[in-house]
Amino acid sequence: MKPALKAILFDLDGTLVDSVPDLAWAIDQMQAHFQLPPCGENQVRNWVGNGVDQLVRRALTNGNDTASVDPMLYSKALASFKHHYGCEPSRYSRTYPHVEDTLDHFARRHIKLAVVTNKATRFTEQLLADKQLDSWLSATVCGDTLAVKKPAPQPLSHALKLMNVAPDAAVMVGDSKNDVGAARALKLPVICKTEGYNHGEDIALSQPDAIFEDFSELPSCIDHVWQAGQ
Repeated sequence: MKPALKAILFDLDGTLVDSVPDLAWAIDQMQAHFQLPPCGENQVRNWVGNGVDQLVRRALTNGNDTASVDPMLYSKALASFKHHYGCEPSRYSRTYPHVEDTLDHFARRHIKLAVVTNKATRFTEQLLADKQLDSWLSATVCGDTLAVKKPAPQPLSHALKLMNVAPDAAVMVGDSKNDVGAARALKLPVICKTEGYNHGEDIALSQPDAIFEDFSELPSCIDHVWQAGQ
């Protein structure tokens, strides 16, 4: 039988927090600086999930991942984006409904909680602090903590090591195929939130173990998946 559930790893953007409004604001400030047309929140919502480097590249190519970008323009645009986003990483962002109550529920069950995100440390720490989510966390692994990001499994493994929890006692909660890929590589059950940041694709296509819409559903969803795996 599997051991009791001891840890939950959460993605951040699109899972705990809707951060697109601030990301889109910073992208459009960057675009204006270079006299480029604004991208808008709806476009940016389909481009996030692989870190800010890729987000800026997609903004400059209108979402074309195979298009080339002038290296000098890209470097300057990335610096511009980081400047604007660093000034306002959480002004318009909001935690999803019932996130705080759900985190408190797991904490009262003595389940350790961690964030594993592809977002850079400087932005992650400020966003977590501004939204008062950091007090629930036993570990935070960011996009620049290691040499690789999700969907590589190493960020998840590193978070578990920081919490001294074995992979067979943990579950991943995310919103994208990157989260599913990382969890599958580490053989963790993975549960995904609908309408997160998955490049416009239905997360069901990535075949997570379960899907939820509202955080109030997550405790029973995790319990069902965990019991089914025993």
